[in-house]
Amino acid sequence: MLVSSKVMAECSKVFKAMLSVNFADGTELAKEGSAVITLPEDNPISFIPLLHLLHSHSPLVPKRLALGELIEVAILVDKYEMGDSVKEFAGKFWAENIEGVDGFGFRKESDVVGTLFVTFVLGMEAEFEPAVRWSVFRLSEREFERYVRESEEELGFSLPGRMIESINLARRRIIDIIFSFLRVWFHHFPASGTQCRHANRNCDAFFIGTLLLSASKHGLWPPPSDGLMLESQPRDLIDKVERLEVKTLCSLTCEDLHEGWVARSSFSGVWGMVEMEKMVTKVKEWEVVVMEKPIAMSWYFMSKK
Repeated sequence: MLVSSKVMAECSKVFKAMLSVNFADGTELAKEGSAVITLPEDNPISFIPLLHLLHSHSPLVPKRLALGELIEVAILVDKYEMGDSVKEFAGKFWAENIEGVDGFGFRKESDVVGTLFVTFVLGMEAEFEPAVRWSVFRLSEREFERYVRESEEELGFSLPGRMIESINLARRRIIDIIFSFLRVWFHHFPASGTQCRHANRNCDAFFIGTLLLSASKHGLWPPPSDGLMLESQPRDLIDKVERLEVKTLCSLTCEDLHEGWVARSSFSGVWGMVEMEKMVTKVKEWEVVVMEKPIAMSWYFMSKK
């Protein structure tokens, strides 16, 4: 492939060093006006779209690349330190190739790791942040780290260690919020005085009992051990919280529910308002920021109509 030494030196720190007089290729270039550089470890096919992009040959830049092809391009960008040169244009040409990010779905779950790598290396911020959220909410820590390991072994790329750590920390934070949400009720509700509008402590006890039974049925209580926590997916836990079913004694003993006090669950309403998947409010280079807004589970008693 015939390329411009000036373009390659301007776009790549590695090529800039290779083409300097301190290296044989650079000495040959200075002496002969051209140089042949052999790169036996690299895939020449993957270099083609990248070189067209760097040389501003827009009509020749392929608009459709599969994720595997984008990974090969990103590996070259990462290896030759071209990130600053491609990030302005990569999103323009290849953003539509990142499948499933906006809808939080991938052909395969493991594709999210490749998507993280491609969008991070190519500077595609608009696609990177949704991929981070998907990794935090839709994968357990063990699943995520298994996919990371498989990508290293099978596809030859690695996510930065601090990115992996940041995603795992954010996931743990979300899981901790979910179980703290439940602890408030099991630990503090009984000690906070009578909640039943009829001042019926038996009604309160019945309420807590059915909540405990439902939480146990859905595997939410008692909280899992640290080992099992690594297998927890935040989105799955949130779905279980939204499916919790509780009853009050008053609602069962009133002949006409509208004449009594009816306990209404606001689990779904609270989670819907907070929109847990938007709790990851900002993704910095090495940090996933989790919103610290307090989350409370509320119950209200509707008076008779």
